[in-house]
Amino acid sequence: MRSAEAQAAADAAPLDPWLAEVRGRIARSPEFRALSGRLYAEVRASLRAEESVPFGELSLEEQRVLVDRAKEALGSSEAYTACRDEAWRAVDAALDAEAEERLTRGGGAGGPSKAAAILDVAGTGASQLLGRWPTEARSLLWLLNTPLPPAIRAMAWRLKLRAPAARRAFEAKLERSRLAVVSMRDGAVLAGAHVAVQLADPGALGALPRLKACLSYADSLGALSQQAPAGASRPVSAAREGAADAEPPPAEYFWPIPLARVFGDDEPELVEHFLALLTLPKPLLDLPPPPPSRGADVDAVASAAAAAVGAKGDGAPRVSALLAQADTALSSHLSKVLGGRLDALLLPHAQRLCVGLLSAEAVDAVWDLCLLTGWEHIQPALAAALICMRDGLVNCLGAAHVARYLDEHGCAVTAPQLRAALDRHFMAAVRARVGAPEPGGAPELSPN
Repeated sequence: MRSAEAQAAADAAPLDPWLAEVRGRIARSPEFRALSGRLYAEVRASLRAEESVPFGELSLEEQRVLVDRAKEALGSSEAYTACRDEAWRAVDAALDAEAEERLTRGGGAGGPSKAAAILDVAGTGASQLLGRWPTEARSLLWLLNTPLPPAIRAMAWRLKLRAPAARRAFEAKLERSRLAVVSMRDGAVLAGAHVAVQLADPGALGALPRLKACLSYADSLGALSQQAPAGASRPVSAAREGAADAEPPPAEYFWPIPLARVFGDDEPELVEHFLALLTLPKPLLDLPPPPPSRGADVDAVASAAAAAVGAKGDGAPRVSALLAQADTALSSHLSKVLGGRLDALLLPHAQRLCVGLLSAEAVDAVWDLCLLTGWEHIQPALAAALICMRDGLVNCLGAAHVARYLDEHGCAVTAPQLRAALDRHFMAAVRARVGAPEPGGAPELSPN
């Protein structure tokens, strides 16, 4: 459960004016009042049937159980259908009007399209509502392995990587002095961040100052490893200028790169999400557990689902087992040329959370999956990536050849290719594991 402090902060955060207006419109509608009356009657009937104490004397968890039971009973009722349709019409009209207003304010020419503006408005609104409604965060599982527009991706990642107390602590120190958020090892951190960017995404060098600032603050908290994990190797394709002879930094140095790409220039936000990421369970990656000194007070709404899944991660299959089931011929070939060490070869890439192995868009797709379901599901993502590179891998004749092929061609794997391979071979098991709904079960709502 999230802390009372975090819930109070989320409840106090103002909604965007358009969202507050449409929320009030729905609450005033006859359809909502009718559904509320049915919900109240259903809860009261349950209390009477069980001869329970008055609703107000129940614990919060007992109240939630009763309301959830009533919601389930009313899910197919005419009252619910009428309220849902009215709410959809209200949201549809409000989204359209707000997007049109923003486009008008922006001048229109050369700006985002109407569809992009609607997605941006919807993403922000969904983030604000889910922040106030933590028990509905599981609804994000509808998004599993689907293309996420930037606004929706940022919303989902924000919800899964919350550390409000850590952010407030960073902002308080920064207000006192920039030196208060700098590690004593700042020079070494900068060097490690520079190598990580050159190895993983040289195009992100413009983000190096804020990446270094984020890593330096985390290091000042004792949150970063000072040595690369055992077995971490420098990618062969890292013969990029300035990185060819450098030792790879610890895996965590690679992790802020996708965060900076998604969240932009907001340094406190980058710090918050990185510190939250450090604390999330990462089963099967053979990383040391996060020390208590990390200081990332991760909000439960952001991490509860991932932690619950992660707690069972030791029973999840690794890449070698997944590939043996999905593509016997490729699995047999790689087992032969690698001497059964496929998982060891892929371990550094897994520890870097695929940063530097796949294209930036494919990395984002992997993170979408893992932030929603738990980091042990980087294993099926890696297996899917191998299947995408099948034609070249079956012609590799030795371990060095396989490693070089991955380093040189992994960046060519696109997000649509990766998602297609995941859907074809692994997503049914992932959905069953986390209790996610099937894509075909999504409710169909027609806009105005």
